[in-house]
Amino acid sequence: MTLRRPIARILLAAALAALPPAAGCARKVSLPSAPDPVPPAAERTLSGDVQPIFTARCAVPSCHAGPAPVLDEDLSSPALSYSTTVNVPSREVPSKMRVVPGDPAASYTLSKVRGDAGIVGGRMPLGGPYLSAEEVQAIEDWIRAGAKRN
Repeated sequence: MTLRRPIARILLAAALAALPPAAGCARKVSLPSAPDPVPPAAERTLSGDVQPIFTARCAVPSCHAGPAPVLDEDLSSPALSYSTTVNVPSREVPSKMRVVPGDPAASYTLSKVRGDAGIVGGRMPLGGPYLSAEEVQAIEDWIRAGAKRN
């Protein structure tokens, strides 16, 4: 259709200008992302992230603390947690290490707190309440980052 009248051309131009741009021509707007509530694995530390979980949930009387911690796994301090878990064979499944630095899938302690198939005994903490997803993730991230003594 050919428009010969100047007013019709002006009206058509105004109407086209009022239309939204085509999808391919739309401006890209970047929205700020929500902050990640869980620090990356490289930032997880034994003393700052994992030990508070062990202290509150595992190193309780008649469990993994005191003069005779269950299965000789003492989780009452960062030093004891490290020395009784990292590269230490599980007493329940001796072919598996409690914590294998860099390898959460091979770490028996992580399997116990998740309640994975193949564990001996019950999920930890025994009888619950169990660790939250965030607490389990903190332990997993620390292991993945190398299970450092930090």
